[in-house]
Parts: sequence; structure tokens; C-alpha cells
Amino acid sequence: MAVSQDFEARRRERLKKQRLQKQRMRRIRLAVLVGVFALIIILIIVGVSKCSGGNETQNNNNAENTVVTQVPFETEAPTPVVKESSIPAPVKGDNNFLDEIMRSGQKKHVYLTFDDGPNDSITPQILDILRRYNVKATFFMVGKYIEKTPYMCTRVIQEGHLAAPHSYTHDYATVYANEQNFRDEVEKTYQLIVDNTPGNVEPFKIFRFPGGSFETDSYGSVKGTYKDALADMGYYYCDWNSLTGDAEGATKDAQGLIDYFESTRPNVNNLIILMHDTVNKQATVDALPALIEKLMSEGYTFSRLDELDYSNAAQAASSEQPEESVSSSDTAESSSVSDNDDPDDSSGSSSSSSSSSGSSSGSSSGSSSKSSSSNSGASGSSSKSSSSSSDTSDSSSSNSSSSKSSSSSNSGSSTITSTTTSGETTEREETNVIDPE
Repeated sequence: MAVSQDFEARRRERLKKQRLQKQRMRRIRLAVLVGVFALIIILIIVGVSKCSGGNETQNNNNAENTVVTQVPFETEAPTPVVKESSIPAPVKGDNNFLDEIMRSGQKKHVYLTFDDGPNDSITPQILDILRRYNVKATFFMVGKYIEKTPYMCTRVIQEGHLAAPHSYTHDYATVYANEQNFRDEVEKTYQLIVDNTPGNVEPFKIFRFPGGSFETDSYGSVKGTYKDALADMGYYYCDWNSLTGDAEGATKDAQGLIDYFESTRPNVNNLIILMHDTVNKQATVDALPALIEKLMSEGYTFSRLDELDYSNAAQAASSEQPEESVSSSDTAESSSVSDNDDPDDSSGSSSSSSSSSGSSSGSSSGSSSKSSSSNSGASGSSSKSSSSSSDTSDSSSSNSSSSKSSSSSNSGSSTITSTTTSGETTEREETNVIDPE
């Protein structure tokens, strides 16, 4: 009996040990599985982190070495900020914006203007460059091209530039056929700009005549009337007083455009530079960075045409001889060549070239440069031809203090002959800077 009980006790002890061993093995296997699973998760996290870091480094390297040619737009385009303008409303006979710039008395401002766009080849490149230098500009747009690339009009406005009408067809015969046609061309283009502005914000009303507002070309007889019509519609009109020549004469490369600008720029406080963003103006794109850097180094402030600084207006108004006088209303004779920069406009009209004694190439905004001299030797960059003496106002009796100039429209250049107080005669050749685009 005792043997049987002892056997049973040992059997139970053995079974108990077996159960305990099985439990330990289950715990060990569970711990191993948990460890392996955790290790796998850790490896996955490490791998993803390394891949993300590598891609970010590669993207950064690519960003440093790649010029951005397209702006990433947000899902909802921001509404442009409406700028409070202190510019007075235009009135008949006084809506030439170059005159308003002069009245503002501001110093060292430059206005980059681009005509005849937009398009999806040249305009985006120009916008990229302007964004790189944080420079604002004004784009005078042709309505039919806004209809072809409305998103480019929107991008111009989104990036803080001013969009303004430059007619709908850019066909002189249509634009200048009659006053109603002219009004329709202006208003239709302006409405296209508003329609493609986020929030339908109405921009500052300023217009550039195709070919300029000069009244000496083949349509000059009607432009005076159309200037008054613009004033009735609430518009200023604006020409230019300097240019790169990207639509004048033989095709130029980037350096040729810079050289042309330097050789023809007037000595004035405020520069309104004519350029073009049409499809065949790659040289303009190539020259733009160097032009911007040059003007920045000279201390110029870049602005849109609806930005004027009136802090020196009182001083300018009291000045007898303002430093800048570049008004198209001052000229009765200025030279103009054909504006055939529109690749789709086979009917582009040619403007006749004309010049006369006393006009020079200092101002392409329609202001003929008029030479002046006095016994003190002072002369303005755009002043009327005169001779003065501290003792007499009779120019016929003071030949030694008078300046004589003669100009020729041959090949767009003029020869200026000056007689100094010492009786020496000098000659210099200037290139006509008036460009009808």
C-alpha cells in the first residue's frame, strides 16, 4: 500500500514538472516572437527615415542647381492686395503719366515695362527673373493674347505686378479707326484683366498706345482726341523715356540690348524702360538680370507704374527748372519707326519717321530733347533750346553763349553740333531712342 502511494506521488510530481516546463517554453517562444516583431518594426522605421533623408538631401541639391521655371500655385489663388493710391484722377489735357511722375518729385525710380504679352514662353521666364530679384514691373497686355493664356495674366497679378491694357487687337488700322473702336479696344482688354484677377479686383487704369502716343506718325491726327477719350474713361496714358531696342532695327543679343540702353538713356531721375515679352524676345530675357543688377548698383528703386512717392512734390512744384522733363506734350516733332512686334499681326501699320532741327534722342516718351546753354554752362537733359546771358536776354547778341544743334533721321541717328563759349565746335552722334515697340 505504501509503495503504491509513493509511486503515485512521484508520478504527480513528474507531471507537475512537465507542466511547468511547458509553461516556460511558451513564455520563451512568446518573448522571442515579440522581440522579433519589435526588431522588424525598428528596422522598417530606420529604413523609412534613411530614405526620407536621402530624398530630402537630393531635392535640396536639385533645388540649388536648378532654375525654377514655373511657379507652384496654391489650390485657392490669393486675392491681390488693393493698394491705396494717392495719384489724382486724370483730367482732359493732363493725363500724361510721365508728367505726373515729374510732378511727384520722386528721385531714382525705375519702371520696367513689358509690352505685347502675355504668352507661355517668354512671360514666365521674365516673371521668374523678377521674382528672383524681388522686383516689380508693369505689363501692358494685348487682349487677344490674354484670351490665349489667361493663366499668365493671373500669374502676373498674383506675383504683385501691374497688368494694364495695350489694346485688344494691336492692329493699328483697327485700334485707331475711330473713337468708338479705340474705346472698345481699351475697355475690352481692361475687362479681360479684371476677369483674370483673383477676386476681380480692378487695377489702376493706365494705357499704353500701340506705337506710342506720338502725334507725328500716320495716326497722330487722331491720337490727341483719343487722349481726351482716355481721360473721360478714367485712364492715364504712358509712353517711355528709355529702352533696350529689343523691337528696333536689327536683332540684338543680350549684350547688344544693354549697350543700346546705355547709349540712349537720358539723364533723368526716373526711368520708364520699354521692353517686350513677345514670343521671339529671348534676348530680352537674357539681358534682364544684367540690366536689373546695373540699375540696382546705381541706387534705383524698382516700382510699378501705380506707385509714386509724393514726399518731394512740394519741392518739385517750387523748382523753376525741374531735374526731369520728359513729357510727350512738350514735343511736336519726334521720330517713330514701325511697330511690327506682333507675330500674328500681319497688318501692323508703319509709322513715318520724322525729325527736325532742335530735336534729339534724349527722350523717347515723346519729349524731344531741346538743347540749352548759358554763360553759367548749365543745361537740362530735356530743356528748350535757348541762349541766355546774365546781362541780356537777346539771344542774337550772345552768340558765344548759344548752343546750336542739328539732327538727321537717317538710320535713326542724329549728329549734335555744339558751339561752346570759347568758340570751339564739337560734334557727337546720338542714336534715336524713340521706339514704337
